[in-house]
Amino acid sequence: MRISTRNLLISASALIGGFVVSPPSAAIAAEPAASTGIEEIVVTAERRSENLMNVPVSVTVFNGEELGSNQIVNVSALQGLVPNVTVTGSLSGESDMLVGMRGLGADQLNANTDPTVGLYVDGIYLGRTQGSNVAMIDMDDVEVLRGPQGTLFGRNTIGGALTINTKAPTDAFEGELKLGGGNYNGLTATGILNVPVIPGELDLRIVYDHQQHSGYYTDTDPAVSRSLNDQRQDYVRVSLKATPTSNLTAVLRLDHFVSEQHAQIFVLNYYDPAIATGVSNTIGSTYYSKNATSTNTDENPLGKDVVDDANATIDWDLGWAQVKSITGLRMVTEEAGLDEDASPLRVIDLPAYYDKQHQFSQEIQLYGKSLDDKLDWIVGLYYFRESINAGYVVGTPTVFAASSLPDAVNTSKSGYAQASYEILPGVKLTAGVRYGEDDKTATYSQPNFSSYPNGARTGCRLPAALVPAPNLTNCTYVEPPISFHYLPWTVGIDYKPTEDLLFYAKETHGTRDGSYQLYSASSAPGFTPVGAESVQSSEVGTRQSLFDDSLLLSAAAYYANYSNIQQNVAQPIPGTSTIFLDLINSGTATVYGGEFEATAQIESLRVRASLGLAEPTDTSGPYKGVPFTEVSKTDWSLGADYPVQFSLGTLTLHSDYTWQSKQFVYAPVNTNTIPFKPLTQGQINSISIGAYGLLNALASFEFEAAPDCTLSIWGRNLTNQYYFTRTQANELSGINVATLGAPRTFGATIAYKF
Repeated sequence: MRISTRNLLISASALIGGFVVSPPSAAIAAEPAASTGIEEIVVTAERRSENLMNVPVSVTVFNGEELGSNQIVNVSALQGLVPNVTVTGSLSGESDMLVGMRGLGADQLNANTDPTVGLYVDGIYLGRTQGSNVAMIDMDDVEVLRGPQGTLFGRNTIGGALTINTKAPTDAFEGELKLGGGNYNGLTATGILNVPVIPGELDLRIVYDHQQHSGYYTDTDPAVSRSLNDQRQDYVRVSLKATPTSNLTAVLRLDHFVSEQHAQIFVLNYYDPAIATGVSNTIGSTYYSKNATSTNTDENPLGKDVVDDANATIDWDLGWAQVKSITGLRMVTEEAGLDEDASPLRVIDLPAYYDKQHQFSQEIQLYGKSLDDKLDWIVGLYYFRESINAGYVVGTPTVFAASSLPDAVNTSKSGYAQASYEILPGVKLTAGVRYGEDDKTATYSQPNFSSYPNGARTGCRLPAALVPAPNLTNCTYVEPPISFHYLPWTVGIDYKPTEDLLFYAKETHGTRDGSYQLYSASSAPGFTPVGAESVQSSEVGTRQSLFDDSLLLSAAAYYANYSNIQQNVAQPIPGTSTIFLDLINSGTATVYGGEFEATAQIESLRVRASLGLAEPTDTSGPYKGVPFTEVSKTDWSLGADYPVQFSLGTLTLHSDYTWQSKQFVYAPVNTNTIPFKPLTQGQINSISIGAYGLLNALASFEFEAAPDCTLSIWGRNLTNQYYFTRTQANELSGINVATLGAPRTFGATIAYKF
């Protein structure tokens, strides 16, 4: 069913209006709850706590209460609510995703490639996205920083950074219990307990969350006959805060996350009988159905993600400066499988995919104010090391082939400094720089098997030019080590004529690491490493608080030069006519656009709106004139909160609508040809995610007689919008597949705070 934007907005208004005019009892008079202005917002966008009005960064912030009212249940839910942010699903499951900002997004991530957007939890950089799309439970806030953030956050932040801050223990005895249910057998249970173990010296906070639902979609193959897109996950976090002296605080956090799910649904989203031949034509003619919500596949294993984190943050007030130590340890194990041909035939099956990562990081910061508080400064040192063991098994009609992705060891060392100086009243100059060194190693293995999982080895696909006489026992190739040096920097000026008005302009430079190839290959040139890519961005922005804090406006415009881009390009094997797809540094691009955000308090009604615009263009290289991938050129959102006071309690209504324009997942050209050849319109549509919008709503009632109890009714994707979260790149065969987003879901929760 096609629904216009206008009709959706009318539906959203009607939804809120319907709640308001239909109180629990018509005999009970209702009136708006008392209104307040927009509260002060504190962020850590510059690695220390500051009022948002003082921060010259394009940043969106959601506090813990806003995360709940906007139903931001995980990182993926930020898409649409935050301008110029795209989150596309991973093929392996719901707990993984790809994040892009301002037109810069990685179309694939694995053991030897890095993201364009850095993800941080309690100050710890997450080297891999696996297991990172976890539930937002008991959070202090979430901050989305757009534009290169390399000076203070390091490499792999050319698009921006996403920081998640969990709640630390407090000195109060408090807690919360929450139980909920919904359609698709949805069940949620959350418990939070905060205990002052030694008042004033030692506090403990424990968080537990369970979420599960049955499959949104169905695999109809009689041999498999299981749900798809189901989920069962458990999360526990234990935090301990010690305050041995008045100037020393230490917080230790331990968390454990387990998620089990069957494969995501793959549906045939394209079939052209004029192109498809052989088995592709058999699949398309038999199993293609427009807007399908079920599939027929022969691979649907139970996947599992296990994540363990330990981090410690120590803050020491020296009087003249602050010292902060941030130590992190993370262990991730991911096991999954999927069927990329969306049929019971063994054409492109991945019966097994695995990824194991261990990472350790240590950061030391020293920051403070000097020269009568005219100078704000920060210096820091950073170390990071990760080891990765990853691989997959591919099933084709003739053989099962195993490949490593590869096994890798990556290390990073850097130091940085940034300072802001008030040269005139209200005018500050800012400059910062970071120097970093990264080292990487990789080991590949590519055996063939007669069957999976217990078949015998039948051969080795490593090229003889790299591994002399590859055979059943000699099937390992160790890449030469590679190193990268990077120097991100920032310079800027900001002007604050009043406490409620900020203007800023800045120039920033950031780097995304080079890497080995995405996948192992059958020829020696396919193992050539790729260099780092970089972005230099110019940005101007403003932030204004108006009408006695009743209106908060933020706007930014940017222009970025993107160079040495890592792109998949068809290459001939030297001395042959054979072509292979290779990751190389190729071409340059520009990206310009802007963001606009507004929050308005109109008596008791709070309205929030956003708009994101991005216009990326390849200016040189093989992709010149070809649309960018992983970017929606336009996105916007509109949301509202309205509390109504009854004699029985307070009813708070929330609704939001988000919309994003068309997004290409893969370049809409035949990348297997030199030069690129055009695709048919059907092929182009099959590798893109069409424009779509989602409508969500939440109604919560706090009882006057039991003010600690809250009953909530919620709904997501209320119009049951049919949309894709990702596609594959099989379009040249005349068929293609895509994964589906969640359908309409709804339910209720009851919460008790003490």
